[in-house]
Amino acid sequence: MFKKCKIIKPDESVGWMVLRPEFRQLLADLAHDAIDGVAFYDLDRLVRQPRDLEDLIDRDPPLSAA
Repeated sequence: MFKKCKIIKPDESVGWMVLRPEFRQLLADLAHDAIDGVAFYDLDRLVRQPRDLEDLIDRDPPLSAA
């Protein structure tokens, strides 16, 4: 289940951001070596927003494609 968060931009327009707590938990598990990797069949099944992909790329050590 996803939650939406209302975002008010600097120009006062309103946008919505989908919060993905399970994805955040996945990142935390990767960071703490609770899991070794993630298998997915298409990139759009893993990340929904460019920021999600950036979070995966920026992690240390970065994920590698297999």
